Amino acid sequence: METRVLIADDEALIRMNLRETLVELGYLVVGEAGDGVSALNLTRQLRPDIVLLDVKMPRMDGISAARTIRDEWLAPVLLLTAYSDRELISAARESGVLGYLVKPVREAELMPLIEVARARWSEHYQREREARQLRERIETRKVIERAKGYLMDSQGLTETEAFRKIQQLAMNSRKTMHDVAQAILLAQQTCELTSACLTTRRRDAVCCIPTAFFLWYRTVCRILQHLWIPYVCSLCYTPCGDSGRR
Repeated sequence: METRVLIADDEALIRMNLRETLVELGYLVVGEAGDGVSALNLTRQLRPDIVLLDVKMPRMDGISAARTIRDEWLAPVLLLTAYSDRELISAARESGVLGYLVKPVREAELMPLIEVARARWSEHYQREREARQLRERIETRKVIERAKGYLMDSQGLTETEAFRKIQQLAMNSRKTMHDVAQAILLAQQTCELTSACLTTRRRDAVCCIPTAFFLWYRTVCRILQHLWIPYVCSLCYTPCGDSGRR
């Protein structure tokens, strides 16, 4: 499969020469841009395998565009420039670029840099994805543990029963256990606030507006129902109703 390349340089002649060189080397040029903003937008749209950015371009310079491309994990970036001073090299490194080409670009240097940049970016991307997945698993575990605790306290379930209930709700609603656990915790918060308002005898600014409060409460339950978790709403109706009858 051909490697897809995006070229960005404000000089049309340089873009043309680069395109011809890349095609001769077996690469597929999927897009060209004459300024940094267009380069960034095309990168988001086309998702090329690698982006060649000139450092000095109108609207947005290459280093700023490279930084955004890196932050969004869109593609590896090689910088093109007619300059090679230390300050520029340092800024390029901090922006996350994986290679640096001094114009005029020599054909013998282009292919090795492209292939090395792609390999390095693939390694970085894999590590970042694994780290992100680990963070998501930890967060999901925390949310599920909190939801299990609420079910155990409010319904007298064992830990295993609470876990199975969340699991069953997720299967019935075709949602993730993380989504179901978040909905349960939202129902818990709604229940606690409603119970507090119904049981207190103070006539402060909050508890003097039960109508507005219950409108908000119903809205929350509608949100839960919209998430295809109607059973979760029952978690807050019963205890809150009991509070109201005290």
